[in-house]
Amino acid sequence: MEFNIQIQMAVPATGQLIKANAVKVEGEEFSPAVIRAQDGARYSLVDMATQLGPKEALITRSGDDLLISVDSDDETAEIIIEDFYLHPNEGIIGEAPNGEYYQSVPARNQRHF
Repeated sequence: MEFNIQIQMAVPATGQLIKANAVKVEGEEFSPAVIRAQDGARYSLVDMATQLGPKEALITRSGDDLLISVDSDDETAEIIIEDFYLHPNEGIIGEAPNGEYYQSVPARNQRHF
């Protein structure tokens, strides 16, 4: 499955907006998008083709890191938020086609959105 998913991390305390893209193209080598968590950050997932949240995401915990897989054919993480569980945060949001935002505060392996 080909995709271009962006993880956005907004840090209100500093005004920073950090973005990283996970782009998967058939037949090409893939490397996950990796960002390091920060206190108070807000995270959102954006499918760059639709400008909405992905239809589905598998969110798992690995130690203190949060792993996100959006490829239903492969549960390998396409997005990694390092040290996610070491920093207070508001979870992850994604926008649905109806304009509503859905929030996930992952505690264990779960399917979301």
